[in-house]
Amino acid sequence: MPFEELYRSLFPSVSDGVFRELKRYSEANPYLEKWLYASAFEHLAQGDIIKALPACYINKDGEVKRTKVPLPAILLSNTCDMSKDCGKIRKPSYTIVPLLPFSEEEFGGSKLQSIKDNTVTDVLFLPNVPTLSGSYIAQLDTACSVSSEYIHKHVGSNRTSLTRNGYYFFMAKLSLHLTRPENDVERCDT
Repeated sequence: MPFEELYRSLFPSVSDGVFRELKRYSEANPYLEKWLYASAFEHLAQGDIIKALPACYINKDGEVKRTKVPLPAILLSNTCDMSKDCGKIRKPSYTIVPLLPFSEEEFGGSKLQSIKDNTVTDVLFLPNVPTLSGSYIAQLDTACSVSSEYIHKHVGSNRTSLTRNGYYFFMAKLSLHLTRPENDVERCDT
């Protein structure tokens, strides 16, 4: 199912304007990078793609594992949470998702096309990121936190921001992955 139809089926109240933008994304998919990316804003923004940040995860044994080298990452934290108030950082940490280089050889047939079409809800495909060489994927279930102080100190202009349309697309992907309606799950009222 095309991404915009999947989104519309899960969120029927989506406005016609947002739906038209998602449909335009589908039609412009071969040139997605012209539609997604903007020059870096002066401030950090949700969806900014950072050239290199350390990342970690907890393995099956409960051990914290750290990447050997900093990886590209996308900021998940809300823009207002990453702003400064009178020079003071608002939050102690920001949530990121590491980006991995996209390799067509890693995925077979329909999975490959689904990733490139951005119809896989837990994977965000980012083609030809301007500040990086090549295309990347964000596996949205690999989020981690990084010190906000570290990010403000080390990021600088080594990043790409999203256009307005790119931002709405990013929000759609996060919504589909994190808040899509659950089927056949009973919840108690009290």
